[in-house]
Amino acid sequence: MTQLQQRLARYIEPTPVHAAGLEDYLRKYIVPDNVPAYSFEGHEALREPLLDESKELAILKASQLGVSTGLLGHCFFRCDVGSWDVQYFLPTKDVIERFSAGKVDRLINRNPHLKAMVRSRREVDSKSKDTIEIKSFRNNFLYIKGMDSQRSLLSDPADMIVFDEVDQLNQKHMTQAKDRIAHSRFGFRRYAGVGMMPGLGIDKIYAEKSDKRVRVFRCPACGKDDQVLADLFPDNARQDSDGNWYFGCVDCGAEFDRDNGARWVAQKESGGMPGYRISALDIAAISANYIMQLYQEAEGDMTAKATFRSTVLTIPDAGAGQPITDVVLKNCEGDYFMLPRSKYSFLGIDVGNVCHIYIRQAKPEDGKPQVIHIEKIVQTNLVQRVVDLDKRYNFQVAVIDRKPSLTTATQLADALGRHRVYLQEFKGSTFETGEYKPIAESRDIYQEVTMDRDIWLDGYTGMFANTDIEIPKKGEGEHGMLMEEFWQHHKALQKVLEYTSKGLKYASYRKNVENHFAFAGCFADAAHKIWFNKFCHFTGVGIESSPFRI
Repeated sequence: MTQLQQRLARYIEPTPVHAAGLEDYLRKYIVPDNVPAYSFEGHEALREPLLDESKELAILKASQLGVSTGLLGHCFFRCDVGSWDVQYFLPTKDVIERFSAGKVDRLINRNPHLKAMVRSRREVDSKSKDTIEIKSFRNNFLYIKGMDSQRSLLSDPADMIVFDEVDQLNQKHMTQAKDRIAHSRFGFRRYAGVGMMPGLGIDKIYAEKSDKRVRVFRCPACGKDDQVLADLFPDNARQDSDGNWYFGCVDCGAEFDRDNGARWVAQKESGGMPGYRISALDIAAISANYIMQLYQEAEGDMTAKATFRSTVLTIPDAGAGQPITDVVLKNCEGDYFMLPRSKYSFLGIDVGNVCHIYIRQAKPEDGKPQVIHIEKIVQTNLVQRVVDLDKRYNFQVAVIDRKPSLTTATQLADALGRHRVYLQEFKGSTFETGEYKPIAESRDIYQEVTMDRDIWLDGYTGMFANTDIEIPKKGEGEHGMLMEEFWQHHKALQKVLEYTSKGLKYASYRKNVENHFAFAGCFADAAHKIWFNKFCHFTGVGIESSPFRI
């Protein structure tokens, strides 16, 4: 135990807990907003997902269902009864502050047992400015952490971790945080969130790593089975004689008992972790009138409709915020696989522990940008690999991001020749090239290119939307898996609303998601533009000459 943990643990004496299990504990000790005690009445669809004892499970959910309250109650139960240490991850420090005060502290203060037992970091260290909130349950701890902080991932092993609002979490940090339970004999993981990113985030976990459970209804009148309310909406929305809406059989219209008339069915036989998809239509306590009001208000507004699909129907939809989709990528596919060589090409590299290489050329027939090779390689082998690839693809201009490894970027420039390598950085509002000195007083000079991140990504995604670029077919085997990753990274280029320090809204592409091939493609696009602006001369159709190595 750390000194702070010891101080928290000594603060109070142990108190007895009387609960037969998790459901009993929720009923006795958890008091949500506006109700006297936690209950699954009106929320029967939450019973199986929240009481599931599997070590790992995922919940793809609609918004405002009470899932976070149930997960918190589960955390309290494990700390209090099981003597576990639990970590609860949220997107940012700001969210932690609101979540702790608005939900965690309220649940604690509403129950005499919890109020007498649980102590927080602030009660023993009022000057603490840490982004981690700690709740002490006698000798065990609930850590509430912001995924935006690298520090929050360090130390503090756990028996259970919860990732809440997965789509808003830093995806790189989330991967690292999974190791917190590596040495626990329990090792519970919970993933939950509204799916806002099709094929990514919680949607990807649910679709690829779980058994994809849905709540299925059988008509009590005509017997029609396998009806998933959200998938049949709005055809299953009916009105009674008083004009009130209800959800019924898509064939005969008989009304469903949304609390007790359904069962959970796994859509994947091969399994994986249990994965639950819970729409607002599955929750009897949410009136059909309210759902229909939201639906009607969203009509005619693409953004509002996408939000409705994501937050009510649990059908992830980024709307206009996702310019590159499966359909867009399919339209850009050419009738070829990756090419073994090129007369001349342009190179983009996204640097990390694993580097992503993206090579494109201008098609000889019409000059259309054509992706001809992609690959991944560990950073320590990058420079030699690029030198070898240069012999086959004859790079005219290469663009590599200057961060996170300036050393790797300058080594690559020295290996290929500084005259054709540009070190990239997102800054400023225009596309500019110039000189860069790693040390201000040094005569050691490299070339650099700077650009606005969102403006450049708008241009890059626009190429795909307008089919102004050609990409290899997916194929199978190792090539197919690499191209699948290429697709995923490009679909991750999604815009969300951000806020300035003055509270003004603006749209910006998501950060901290797996989009490495897309950024390498952006850099290859910049390389092509640099060459075109400075060195390319056209006569009619096609390229006549270049001062480099054609």
